[in-house]
Amino acid sequence: MKLSTGLRSTALSSASISQAKEKAIAIDPSYIPKSGKKTPWIGYFWSGCAGEYKRGLEIMGIGVIDIDNHECMTLGSIQTPDCKTLDNMGKNLVDWYSSYLISRKDKLQSISERWLQTHSFPRKLS
Repeated sequence: MKLSTGLRSTALSSASISQAKEKAIAIDPSYIPKSGKKTPWIGYFWSGCAGEYKRGLEIMGIGVIDIDNHECMTLGSIQTPDCKTLDNMGKNLVDWYSSYLISRKDKLQSISERWLQTHSFPRKLS
């Protein structure tokens, strides 16, 4: 069976990164523009590109970085709730991010003890 180019490169990247000697876990909340009134958890989120809060969605991507080869592979992502939902849960953004990462701690630490975050992450939380 022949793999498509995209699947082959993903499979090769996965094998390459799993064998990497120097790895780190990267987290990066990302703004996604979205309009509409019925989209779950639509709200105002920080857009690092625009340098301001914008209406839309946010996901927090988690990846593993092969430090030596400058490659990264996405492990997963999760949508960030809007402010109203977070308030109803009794959480803020830091609580949300932390609780999600803690729930995945064992799996992520089995990959690497090193963690990285984007430069816009701390500004967004303040």
